[in-house]
Amino acid sequence: MSVSQQFLTSIFDFNDRHRAPDDWRFDKELHWLIESFQDLSCEIEADPVEAAAPEADEISGEGLWYLAMHESVSVRQFVAGHAGTTADCLKHLANDRDAIVRQLAAANPNCPGSACDQLAGDQNLLVRRSAAGNKNTSPSLLHILSAERDPAVRMAVGSNPSTEADSIRILAKDPEVEVRFHVASHPICPEQTQLELAQDEALLVRQAVARNSALAQMVLIRLSEDSEPSVRRIVAENKITPEPVLRRMAQDPDAYVRRAVAENPAAGLEALIVLSQDADILTRLIVALNENRPREISFLLAGDKEESIRVAIARGECVSAEAAMKLAIDESDTVRMWLARNEKILPELLIMLTHDLDKRVRQSVADNPSTPDAAFDVLLRDTEIFVRRQATDESIIDDGTLREFVSSTSSFVRGYVASCPPAPTDLLKQLSSDHSPEVRMRVAANHNTHP
Repeated sequence: MSVSQQFLTSIFDFNDRHRAPDDWRFDKELHWLIESFQDLSCEIEADPVEAAAPEADEISGEGLWYLAMHESVSVRQFVAGHAGTTADCLKHLANDRDAIVRQLAAANPNCPGSACDQLAGDQNLLVRRSAAGNKNTSPSLLHILSAERDPAVRMAVGSNPSTEADSIRILAKDPEVEVRFHVASHPICPEQTQLELAQDEALLVRQAVARNSALAQMVLIRLSEDSEPSVRRIVAENKITPEPVLRRMAQDPDAYVRRAVAENPAAGLEALIVLSQDADILTRLIVALNENRPREISFLLAGDKEESIRVAIARGECVSAEAAMKLAIDESDTVRMWLARNEKILPELLIMLTHDLDKRVRQSVADNPSTPDAAFDVLLRDTEIFVRRQATDESIIDDGTLREFVSSTSSFVRGYVASCPPAPTDLLKQLSSDHSPEVRMRVAANHNTHP
């Protein structure tokens, strides 16, 4: 914080601590202090440390090389961990006498392979850990590090994308659960090794295998039958799980597994049909909220006994015409209201809903931007709703209907006429003296209004 900022802050702190309620004198004194010392505070130089500290993003190239030669250990540590430090500079820092500098250099993704290999044999354990996790370390050195006594080094090797299959096989038999956990999710883990890890006694390892995005089909089948529901749930979530496996898992005894299948985009029609009839309401709701569901599922769920599920179908963007027709005559006013708000349904259905007995449904039709002009002849005669939408140039309301609406007791109906492009000038003149300011404003904005 600069001196000027400290000064002004102290004023406000004093005011907060000592001001009495409704004491105007403190306001006056505070104003005088700020006005009197504002110019002076601007002249005070900023904190020299803050002013001298360079922005990290502005340092690069030769600047970093210069700092890499600095006698201060903290400066060299800063350079070793900087994202802009070049490979040759990091190679130089790999020989630094400070272990933390070497550790940061070994962890830097810009560190060249030769320097990483050198640091992989460093006497300091923390340096070797960082080198074991760097993708630039050669596979041969990673293979040597896979026999390291320290479990953290072996864990880093197990998760390193440059680790080869031979090292993966060795680490898959590691006595440490955490090491096998990292190996289980490695993208090049061999199929036989995956199968062995899928039968690991540690739940954490089997869960890691189930999350692997490069699992063999045989391994997925094995894990889909695991005794632990959490493992089966992860398999059900995995986007590479084959459709036949998901179809079988749609009838899993655990509700969380079935819900995971319902969310999986790879689930096919047969699995979704089973899930749409599931006893668990949340499972059916997840299917209803799935925007990739087939048309058959929409129609099936449109007749669900649970209102919340029919509402989810009614308000969904991918509701089929058949499902929408079914929902338009639903016994629930709430379902029909949400359908009337849906901008994706057919215009014919919106026109049909203008005759609904529930005024919330008719109001939703009036508020829907997709409602065709053909529906407004009915809506504007409805005394229980407000027509907020202005008319369009394509309005098909005839002259006689507009003249009838001018005498309406509803200012919303008269306002509709005032904003209607085809409105005759005599009607606009009559509405220009309307008692409602909103109506007069719409008359003034109408292009047919004469000056």
